[in-house]
Amino acid sequence: MLSRALSSKREANVIHKEIFQKQGYVFVKNFIDPSVADYLFEYLRFSSHAIVLSGTNRVAIEGDEQVPGSFGSRHGDLAFDALMKHMKPRMEEVTGLELYPTYTYTRLYRPGNELKKHTDRPSCEMSYPPPILSYK
Repeated sequence: MLSRALSSKREANVIHKEIFQKQGYVFVKNFIDPSVADYLFEYLRFSSHAIVLSGTNRVAIEGDEQVPGSFGSRHGDLAFDALMKHMKPRMEEVTGLELYPTYTYTRLYRPGNELKKHTDRPSCEMSYPPPILSYK
């Protein structure tokens, strides 16, 4: 059983790399374990409320330029920095590239919020925008 699972994972990685090389992106279902995604969603909700209550981050309250009205927008949140470091080897498997982490940025979307097509800064040559949703 274990060798079959490992073989299946290797095959999936080959397919993901091929898709990534062709399209410049690839969708990987359950890239983040759902229990980790649940944790991060709750963390983001609680920490965003704490930031808003502190009154120290206007962008967290009003949203940023790209998504006005979003909630809890911020750079360099430690939990998401840790996620970036943790997921780097998997990202390299999927893309076939050697990656250099640069920064994290996170926000909560409210109903009706939309991130329109845009160009990121040059240091963001490769993005991983995980849709972290409440599964409940």
